[in-house]
Amino acid sequence: MRGDLAQLNVLEAIVTIAIVFLAVTFTYQQLQTPAAHLDMPPSVRLRNLCEEILHTLWETPPDNSEYYGKLAELIALNKTAELCAEINKSLPPNVFYNLWLYDGVARYLLYPTNGQPNEGVGDVVVAHQIFVHNGNVYSLEMEAWRI
Repeated sequence: MRGDLAQLNVLEAIVTIAIVFLAVTFTYQQLQTPAAHLDMPPSVRLRNLCEEILHTLWETPPDNSEYYGKLAELIALNKTAELCAEINKSLPPNVFYNLWLYDGVARYLLYPTNGQPNEGVGDVVVAHQIFVHNGNVYSLEMEAWRI
């Protein structure tokens, strides 16, 4: 009887050591694997950055509680310079962009303010943020590229 118990204890120890070894090996492999976002093409990273900027502006509380978010407030009050300043805070200096607003009827160029869109160079990415203000649905489109 004692021999059977001793054999069972040895078997338990071997299984425990194998589980610990597998856990350590798995953890080590996970630490050695580069982050997935580093493998993304630069254009995908730029589009994700632009989408994050627009979404953050939408989620930022406005100064006036009449609006849902900062993005809706800046657009409704025609504060394009302030909107672009907020966007520029998060963009690298070598990124250029156009901002378009679609109100369901027409598409308007918000930036640049000279009425002529910048000419995109290389891979041009497009990010969107849809929002509702006073029962109307708007889409803000940001075309961006790196120089």
